Amino acid sequence: MHICNVSKAYQQGMACISLSIAEPDRKLLGVVVKVFKEQGPDWKVGIPPRISAEKAVQQLLTRLGTGV
Repeated sequence: MHICNVSKAYQQGMACISLSIAEPDRKLLGVVVKVFKEQGPDWKVGIPPRISAEKAVQQLLTRLGTGV
């Protein structure tokens, strides 16, 4: 494992775990994922949705870019 980051999730009592591995260690990731899934957590993959502040900045940048 190159990086394992644990942070608070929006729901109280839950955590967000981010893993980063090298390609040769892909089998290890499969084992870790299997163990997590057996424990029954909500499983989400991919980029998390933007928070409201990010959406507001993106909307502002879009408006500024189209007005020029």
